[in-house]
Amino acid sequence: NGFIFNTYAVGLSYAAEDVALTGVIADSVLGLRGSFIQAQLAGTPGFPQQAGFDQAAISAKVGVWRAEASRLDPESRFRAGFEGTPILQIGGLADPQCAGNRDPLPEAEADGFENNCAWMAQPIEDLIQDLGPGHLHAVAMFEGEGHVPTVNPGDSHDVVDAFIDLAISKELALPFVDSTVDPGAGPGSGSSSSALSSRPTLLTVNVALCTLLSWG
Repeated sequence: NGFIFNTYAVGLSYAAEDVALTGVIADSVLGLRGSFIQAQLAGTPGFPQQAGFDQAAISAKVGVWRAEASRLDPESRFRAGFEGTPILQIGGLADPQCAGNRDPLPEAEADGFENNCAWMAQPIEDLIQDLGPGHLHAVAMFEGEGHVPTVNPGDSHDVVDAFIDLAISKELALPFVDSTVDPGAGPGSGSSSSALSSRPTLLTVNVALCTLLSWG
């Protein structure tokens, strides 16, 4: 699906440095089948990718995050058992980017799906299920919603809120916290810690906007 990696890439980059963010929220489902859907339908009237859409050029521009050999996509990471940073991926079942507003592709129909976006997300959902209990990874697909469901008020906001509440309620080591400093120590206490350093940190996204937020 072109891999709108932004927050996902930042989250994994921190994890590679042994910094587990409280959570990553990707406002798109990063399924490998998305690229297949786009390659099949590019140039079709009404489809977002126009004639001449070049998957190879996109891969060259995105670089390591889209290179198959790197295996940095969510499906590969979940298959390898990645649990370091909770990841929520949100998508709409009517998203034109995964042809949710079109008849199912033959490949989707062959797998028993009537919706292309549901078919695109299915491998990630299965891999998350295979991880078993004890992690917070999730995929949420919304009926009637298009691209980036959280742009509009609705059920997706409730899912995001629930994910945030659950993520920050876990007794996990907090990123960017100096464990030698008392998190309750305030200004004037002789501590050099800032207000940010005593709070969990959440990585969230809205389309291409990547923002690091603190949550008290």
